[in-house]
Amino acid sequence: MKIGLVGNGARFAALTHLLRNHEVSYWPGVDPPSTNGDDSTELPAHVERVELEALKKTPLIFLCLPIHRLRPTGNQLGKVLTGRHILVHTTRNLELSTLYTPSRILGEETPTLRSGFLTGPFNATDALAGRPSSGVCVSEFDEVHELVQSALDAPGVRVYRAKDLSGAEAAAAYSRVIAMLVGVGRQMELGAGLEATLLTRGLAETAKFVLYRGGYESTAWGLAGCGNLFLDASSHNLNGDSSTDIACDAKIGAEFIRREAAKVSDVPGSIRRDFGAGADNLFNLIQSLARVPQESGLSLPILSHAVELVAGERSAAEIVKSLLEFPVYYE
Repeated sequence: MKIGLVGNGARFAALTHLLRNHEVSYWPGVDPPSTNGDDSTELPAHVERVELEALKKTPLIFLCLPIHRLRPTGNQLGKVLTGRHILVHTTRNLELSTLYTPSRILGEETPTLRSGFLTGPFNATDALAGRPSSGVCVSEFDEVHELVQSALDAPGVRVYRAKDLSGAEAAAAYSRVIAMLVGVGRQMELGAGLEATLLTRGLAETAKFVLYRGGYESTAWGLAGCGNLFLDASSHNLNGDSSTDIACDAKIGAEFIRREAAKVSDVPGSIRRDFGAGADNLFNLIQSLARVPQESGLSLPILSHAVELVAGERSAAEIVKSLLEFPVYYE
């Protein structure tokens, strides 16, 4: 099968390995992340660097792009693709100014009629080591599920199916907020009980957000929500042993405690400088979600505290103390 791959962002390393049984055409997309505009990404032997026009011949195209590059890249793809092409993205974020999902952006910028979202707890570390990997392909179209499962036909890989696209995109993005706060709590060494509480209450908050965005509550508890959160917040990731192609949001959260001696208002900026795009994407997502509690009328205390944290308004210790003092109601 001829497969297209656009961008080298989240899940790129895992996908290139899992697609090793196919001919893969790689195009870097618009605004590749280099100082001179040239993409120097190292590619395995089965992946060929091509120009945009070559993607006309690839019926299935995966996109591994940060949210700010998705719209301009989609606009260029729209000039060469047709309604016969299938686009599947891996982006766990929402557009900063609009909170639009990646699939909506691709729907606006390309003529593609069938799209999907590949997400869940698969990563390059496990894939390259030959360990079992799993993810979920979310799409309204059975043909998308079938093509993605055929493409990811490597041993030990399980690709589940789901149809709640808007819910999955919401859950995958919101779970990043929860993972960051889990990282804060773990770095404070407040115990497994607090961490378990943050995970479960965080998933409940994620489910509220999913419902608000038009998805199904159960999607928050699937691989797009729960699966991503458990991977992000795992000890493996927090201790620095994680794959470089996934978001290490818990590790970023832990940095707020490691830098507690610094001036509170300076901490977010210092983390942005040291972690680069990873912190930028996470903090921008949280800031873009800041208006949701007021617009929705929902009580989203973990999100609200995360907003204060990344804005440098309160220290991480104050945030955790405030969460622990938050009124307790029925589950």
